[in-house]
Amino acid sequence: MVPLETKNINELIVEIDVADIFLPRTEDSNEVKYVVTIKDITERTIIEENILKLMKAVDQSQVSIVIFNHKGDIEYVNPKFTEITGYTYDEVINKNHRDIWNTGRDYWPIYDILKEKNQYSSEYQEITKFGKTIWMKSTVSVVKNELGEIINFIAVGEDITEKKETEKKLKEYQEQLEELVEKRTKQLKKQNTFLRILIETIPNPVFVLNREGVFTEINKSFEEFCQLEKEEIIGKCVRTIPCLKFLNILVPEKGKLSKGYKSFSYENTFIKKDGTNVQVMVYHALFGPKGQSPEGITGLITDISSQKQFVDQTWKALEAERDLSDIKTNFISTVSHEFRTPLTTIMASAGLIRLNLIKWNNDRVLHHVTKILNSVNFMTKMLDDILLINRGERGKIGLNPTDTDLHQFCHGVIEEFLLQVHATHKIEFSYTGIEGLFKIDTTLLRYILNNLISNAIKYTISNGNIMFIVNAGNDSLGFQISDNGIGIEESDKAKLFEPFFRGSNTESIKGNGLGLSIVKRCVEIHGGSININSTINKGTTVNFTIKSEL
Repeated sequence: MVPLETKNINELIVEIDVADIFLPRTEDSNEVKYVVTIKDITERTIIEENILKLMKAVDQSQVSIVIFNHKGDIEYVNPKFTEITGYTYDEVINKNHRDIWNTGRDYWPIYDILKEKNQYSSEYQEITKFGKTIWMKSTVSVVKNELGEIINFIAVGEDITEKKETEKKLKEYQEQLEELVEKRTKQLKKQNTFLRILIETIPNPVFVLNREGVFTEINKSFEEFCQLEKEEIIGKCVRTIPCLKFLNILVPEKGKLSKGYKSFSYENTFIKKDGTNVQVMVYHALFGPKGQSPEGITGLITDISSQKQFVDQTWKALEAERDLSDIKTNFISTVSHEFRTPLTTIMASAGLIRLNLIKWNNDRVLHHVTKILNSVNFMTKMLDDILLINRGERGKIGLNPTDTDLHQFCHGVIEEFLLQVHATHKIEFSYTGIEGLFKIDTTLLRYILNNLISNAIKYTISNGNIMFIVNAGNDSLGFQISDNGIGIEESDKAKLFEPFFRGSNTESIKGNGLGLSIVKRCVEIHGGSININSTINKGTTVNFTIKSEL
């Protein structure tokens, strides 16, 4: 077999046979003749080379290859078959596959399938020569002749034992994992149910926000507190619900909760739909994996309005207690001071009478007796005022209205004062409005008018003018008493109605500081109000109203 170059420069592979021909010798010639036969075997050589390559590829393949005929007799196996099964080439060649595999596996049930599809794949177990069970994945194909008849079967197999074991382990792991997941899911459901019940049991509003500030959970108390339905809250950002803006402080603008973002509590004001302000305390804590950024916020709201009110009331009570202590101190000081002077007068006059009773005439004795009586009356009046204040504080003073001609009643009060002041002061009286009978408590009203007119006279210089004005309406009576006296210092006005308080410019004028306190209480018992306007050295005007019926 040699290469031969043709005329058109194509190289051929040829097979040359040479045979010599023996011819009879003649006298002229005794040469030998040869017959040369040249055969073109190029195509056959290429086919043989391709077959050789294919056989090498089959021999070196990393999958098992078995060729058997339609009877099941093995005609070829590659080295990988030997490696997988343990059987040598000689042990299986021309042997039927039923005699090789201990499983008795029969390929022939797939013959009908191969007639239709020409190929069949399956996974199955086989037993090696040494008794080891292995998993094989095999694809069986048919080989047909020119007539389309099946003449051979080629089985290409792969040892997938390791893969199967891995799949088995993965399946077992998956089953374990699914079991763990199912178990954990049940635990979480149980915990969630418990937490849900716990949250709903808590009387305080409870909420959960994610890191973006979106509500993910709330309890019924939170709905009632906000006066919103759950659907109006869940899935909404806290910043988009106007009435919950007091919670905005919990979530940064960019929705990033830092690991160092500490939990805390704070006070704020919640504005209800009706505009009512509610003082609240917000407690909150971050939650999420330890050492990582928080996933969200859970919080609890407490209405502290009543606590705030209690604190305010406590402070007011303490202030009242302090004021009461001051009043008691002033009372003791004032009573001691006010009682000392009349008692001294009584003791002095009584002592003089006892020493000089025989020497003095009746006029001098009567003079000192009168001083004693005046002092006793002063003390009695003060004690009455103190008792009246005490009764008022304890709510013991009742309103006893009677039908009274108000115009005539006021004239009577003025006449009593005119008998006392004579020509030193002038009292001008003016009455407007409805004439007739009014239901009023004459005892309390007389005390009010006597005290206010007496003060106007007392704190006004001689020949001063006192104005007394009455305006009678259907359901209320208005009174105004004004003078042009010494007036009231601006710094004293806030304490005018406190018991035993006297103005800083009245030290030289006799009084005990109880009158206006009693007047205010009597006006309030009538369901009325009182106010005082005054300018220093120009005078004072007192206005008060009381409720009444015709």
